[in-house]
Order: sequence, then structure tokens, then C-alpha cells
Amino acid sequence: MSDLNSKKGTPGNAGGDSATARISELESLFAHLERQHEQLNAVVIEQGKVITRLQKKLDDLNESMMGQEIDRIHATQQKPPHYLP
Repeated sequence: MSDLNSKKGTPGNAGGDSATARISELESLFAHLERQHEQLNAVVIEQGKVITRLQKKLDDLNESMMGQEIDRIHATQQKPPHYLP
């Protein structure tokens, strides 16, 4: 019967202290992982905002460059002689 009690980890015996210590260790590790998860989630959210901002800037620059390219093409193209006044 004493073997059964020691395997159950009842308070006051060495088996119980070991199990309690292991549970405390696991709870501590879980709390640490939970905190890391929250921090990483905040980083991912912030990076998503930065990516959205950069994508908008890239789209604006692309549109601006396309406009400049069209203006350059129009400026260098000569009208055929029959279009001239």
C-alpha cells in the first residue's frame, strides 16, 4: 500500500514533492511561452502594418514612374508631318 501512495504523489512524500516541482516547472515554462507568444504576435502585427505601408508607397512610386515614362514617350515622339499645323 505504501508503494501505491508514493506513486500517486501524495503530499508529504518524496514522490509528491517531485511531481509538484515538475508541475511548477511546467507552469513556469508555459507562462514564459505564453509571454513569448504575445510578444511575437505583437511583432507580426506591427510588421503587417509596415508591409501595408510599404506596399502603398511602392504602388504610388510605380504609378508616378509610369506617368513619367508616358510623359517622356510623348515628349520624344514626333508628330507625323500631316498632323503639324
